[in-house]
Amino acid sequence: MGEPDPNLLSINTATVRAQWRLPEIIAGCARRGIRMISPWRDQVAATGLKESVQRIKDAGLALSGYCRGGMFPAIDGKARRAALDDNKRAVDEALALGAPCLVLVVGGLPKDEQGRVASKDLIGARAMVRDGIGELLEAREFYAIIALATLGGVALDFSWINPIRALFWAAVINGVIAVPIMVVMMLLADDQKVMGEFTVTRHLKALGWLATGTMAAAVFAMLATW
Repeated sequence: MGEPDPNLLSINTATVRAQWRLPEIIAGCARRGIRMISPWRDQVAATGLKESVQRIKDAGLALSGYCRGGMFPAIDGKARRAALDDNKRAVDEALALGAPCLVLVVGGLPKDEQGRVASKDLIGARAMVRDGIGELLEAREFYAIIALATLGGVALDFSWINPIRALFWAAVINGVIAVPIMVVMMLLADDQKVMGEFTVTRHLKALGWLATGTMAAAVFAMLATW
């Protein structure tokens, strides 16, 4: 058997939280030739995300993972939305830190504010986990589209296409297709089967249709005076 490869060793920072804060963990691992760590969110928050990123970079360390997201099951819609928002922040933090994965402890049965099990609906809890992870994956695809669009804009600078003319036509096309998209969005936002308890309110629905009508009028005026 050969010598163990130190590059394959990673420290889960929770194991030494009683002895060190995150800056000391980073420095200690660097001194001892441990090249990877898996920090916890509360430790990063205590140090600050920006400072954590810089310290890890300066020490020449890499992340094997980031702990943790999850805990999707909740007793009501407000608590579920809060859990999803927190998980999206965890994804953003993992991206900033360069973590290859976000560890998820998905949670069990929903609990109330006192930590007591509020429901024994196991199937419902599993559905909340499935839907929560699904929404996180949709966020990943959204960021991928943004990244591709940015790369496309950079490539445009090196092509024969006039960027000002391209910007003009992009604005025209965007304005035209915005009308049917807004109509569909308004119909979906008012659909109880789609939105459930998050169906748009009467006030917002009125504002939404007003904006849609204004956009449509602007498109017709543009086409009429072209």
